[in-house]
Amino acid sequence: MQHNYFTHSSYERRENDHYPTIDRRCMKALLNTWNFPLPAIDVCTKVGEPTPLKPAVNGTFKETLGEYRSIITNPPYKKGVVDGVVEQIIDTVKKGHIEFATILVRVQWDCASTRDKFFNNKHFAGATRLQFRPYWSSERKHSPIHSYQWLVWKDKVEGFPVLKYDKGT
Repeated sequence: MQHNYFTHSSYERRENDHYPTIDRRCMKALLNTWNFPLPAIDVCTKVGEPTPLKPAVNGTFKETLGEYRSIITNPPYKKGVVDGVVEQIIDTVKKGHIEFATILVRVQWDCASTRDKFFNNKHFAGATRLQFRPYWSSERKHSPIHSYQWLVWKDKVEGFPVLKYDKGT
Protein backbone atom coordinates (compact mmCIF):
# COMPACT_ATOMS: atom_id res chain seq x y z
CA MET A 1 0.00 0.00 0.00
CA GLN A 2 1.37 3.39 -0.98
CA HIS A 3 1.07 6.21 1.58
CA ASN A 4 0.26 9.81 0.86
CA TYR A 5 2.56 11.39 3.44
CA PHE A 6 0.58 14.64 3.46
CA THR A 7 -2.51 12.91 4.85
CA HIS A 8 -1.29 9.62 6.36
CA SER A 9 1.58 9.18 8.75
CA SER A 10 3.82 6.13 8.69
CA TYR A 11 4.04 6.42 12.49
CA GLU A 12 1.61 4.69 14.83
CA ARG A 13 -0.88 7.17 16.34
CA ARG A 14 -0.86 7.82 20.07
CA GLU A 15 -3.96 7.80 22.26
CA ASN A 16 -6.03 10.99 21.72
CA ASP A 17 -3.30 12.17 19.31
CA HIS A 18 -1.27 13.36 22.29
CA TYR A 19 2.29 14.28 21.31
CA PRO A 20 4.18 16.10 24.07
CA THR A 21 6.49 18.84 22.82
CA ILE A 22 10.09 17.69 22.54
CA ASP A 23 11.33 20.40 20.17
CA ARG A 24 12.80 23.07 22.46
CA ARG A 25 12.39 25.75 19.78
CA CYS A 26 8.63 25.77 20.49
CA MET A 27 9.10 27.02 24.05
CA LYS A 28 11.88 29.38 22.97
CA ALA A 29 9.50 31.03 20.46
CA LEU A 30 6.90 31.52 23.20
CA LEU A 31 9.47 33.02 25.58
CA ASN A 32 10.69 35.34 22.81
CA THR A 33 7.22 36.75 22.08
CA TRP A 34 5.12 36.81 25.28
CA ASN A 35 5.66 37.80 28.89
CA PHE A 36 3.72 35.59 31.25
CA PRO A 37 3.58 35.27 35.02
CA LEU A 38 5.26 32.36 36.76
CA PRO A 39 4.85 29.73 38.02
CA ALA A 40 3.31 28.00 35.03
CA ILE A 41 1.82 24.53 34.63
CA ASP A 42 1.29 22.20 31.67
CA VAL A 43 -2.14 20.71 32.34
CA CYS A 44 -1.75 18.05 29.62
CA THR A 45 1.65 16.64 30.58
CA LYS A 46 3.18 15.43 33.79
CA VAL A 47 6.55 13.68 33.58
CA GLY A 48 5.89 13.03 29.90
CA GLU A 49 2.43 11.50 30.44
CA PRO A 50 -1.04 13.00 29.96
CA THR A 51 -2.52 14.36 33.18
CA PRO A 52 -6.15 13.47 33.84
CA LEU A 53 -8.10 16.64 33.14
CA LYS A 54 -10.71 16.50 35.86
CA PRO A 55 -12.55 19.71 36.72
CA ALA A 56 -12.41 20.69 40.37
CA VAL A 57 -15.63 21.28 42.29
CA ASN A 58 -15.63 24.95 41.24
CA GLY A 59 -15.25 24.04 37.55
CA THR A 60 -11.55 24.82 37.11
CA PHE A 61 -8.55 22.50 36.81
CA LYS A 62 -7.48 21.23 40.23
CA GLU A 63 -3.85 21.63 39.18
CA THR A 64 -4.24 25.34 38.44
CA LEU A 65 -5.69 26.42 41.75
CA GLY A 66 -3.30 28.08 44.14
CA GLU A 67 0.20 29.05 43.12
CA TYR A 68 0.02 28.73 39.31
CA ARG A 69 -0.53 31.92 37.27
CA SER A 70 -0.10 30.54 33.73
CA ILE A 71 -1.07 27.48 31.71
CA ILE A 72 1.29 26.54 28.87
CA THR A 73 0.31 23.36 27.06
CA ASN A 74 0.37 21.31 23.91
CA PRO A 75 -3.06 19.66 24.17
CA PRO A 76 -4.02 16.33 22.62
CA TYR A 77 -5.23 16.92 19.05
CA LYS A 78 -8.25 14.61 19.01
CA LYS A 79 -11.14 16.98 18.24
CA GLY A 80 -13.54 15.92 20.98
CA VAL A 81 -10.73 16.07 23.53
CA VAL A 82 -8.90 19.26 22.54
CA ASP A 83 -11.99 21.47 22.35
CA GLY A 84 -13.05 20.41 25.85
CA VAL A 85 -9.57 21.06 27.21
CA VAL A 86 -9.42 24.52 25.60
CA GLU A 87 -12.88 25.45 26.85
CA GLN A 88 -11.84 24.57 30.41
CA ILE A 89 -8.60 26.53 30.07
CA ILE A 90 -10.40 29.65 28.81
CA ASP A 91 -12.97 29.35 31.62
CA THR A 92 -10.09 29.28 34.09
CA VAL A 93 -8.82 32.56 32.63
CA LYS A 94 -12.31 34.14 32.57
CA LYS A 95 -12.85 33.27 36.24
CA GLY A 96 -9.56 34.93 37.19
CA HIS A 97 -7.83 31.76 38.44
CA ILE A 98 -5.13 32.08 35.77
CA GLU A 99 -3.67 35.25 34.22
CA PHE A 100 -2.21 33.73 31.04
CA ALA A 101 -2.95 30.59 29.02
CA THR A 102 -1.53 29.33 25.75
CA ILE A 103 -1.92 26.23 23.61
CA LEU A 104 0.30 24.90 20.84
CA VAL A 105 -1.80 23.83 17.83
CA ARG A 106 -1.62 23.63 14.06
CA VAL A 107 -1.88 26.95 12.26
CA GLN A 108 -5.33 26.24 10.80
CA TRP A 109 -6.79 25.05 14.14
CA ASP A 110 -8.42 28.41 14.89
CA CYS A 111 -10.19 28.59 11.50
CA ALA A 112 -12.97 26.10 12.38
CA SER A 113 -16.34 27.84 12.75
CA THR A 114 -17.13 25.57 15.71
CA ARG A 115 -14.26 27.22 17.61
CA ASP A 116 -15.49 30.79 17.13
CA LYS A 117 -16.37 31.11 20.84
CA PHE A 118 -12.71 30.64 21.75
CA PHE A 119 -11.69 33.75 19.81
CA ASN A 120 -14.64 36.13 19.92
CA ASN A 121 -14.16 37.04 23.54
CA LYS A 122 -12.23 39.73 25.38
CA HIS A 123 -9.59 37.29 26.64
CA PHE A 124 -8.08 36.21 23.31
CA ALA A 125 -4.75 38.07 23.12
CA GLY A 126 -3.24 36.73 19.90
CA ALA A 127 -0.86 34.16 18.48
CA THR A 128 2.76 33.38 17.80
CA ARG A 129 3.30 31.53 14.54
CA LEU A 130 6.37 29.33 14.51
CA GLN A 131 8.68 29.97 11.58
CA PHE A 132 9.83 26.36 11.65
CA ARG A 133 8.04 23.02 11.72
CA PRO A 134 8.51 21.22 15.04
CA TYR A 135 9.64 17.63 15.41
CA TRP A 136 7.38 15.36 17.49
CA SER A 137 9.68 12.39 17.92
CA SER A 138 13.40 11.80 18.25
CA GLU A 139 13.36 9.93 14.92
CA ARG A 140 14.26 12.08 11.95
CA LYS A 141 13.09 9.82 9.10
CA HIS A 142 10.91 12.53 7.57
CA SER A 143 10.71 16.30 7.78
CA PRO A 144 7.66 17.69 9.61
CA ILE A 145 4.86 18.81 7.26
CA HIS A 146 2.62 20.95 9.50
CA SER A 147 3.00 24.53 10.71
CA TYR A 148 2.16 25.38 14.34
CA GLN A 149 1.25 28.37 16.47
CA TRP A 150 0.81 29.33 20.10
CA LEU A 151 -2.68 30.75 20.76
CA VAL A 152 -2.85 33.03 23.81
CA TRP A 153 -5.59 34.09 26.24
CA LYS A 154 -5.04 36.58 29.06
CA ASP A 155 -7.12 37.94 31.92
CA LYS A 156 -6.40 41.51 30.79
CA VAL A 157 -6.11 42.29 27.08
CA GLU A 158 -5.69 45.82 25.75
CA GLY A 159 -6.63 46.44 22.14
CA PHE A 160 -6.98 43.88 19.38
CA PRO A 161 -5.36 40.43 19.30
CA VAL A 162 -1.81 40.52 17.92
CA LEU A 163 -0.06 38.14 15.55
CA LYS A 164 3.64 37.50 16.18
CA TYR A 165 6.23 35.34 14.41
CA ASP A 166 9.33 33.64 15.79
CA LYS A 167 12.07 31.28 14.59
CA GLY A 168 12.63 29.74 18.00
CA THR A 169 16.28 30.75 18.16
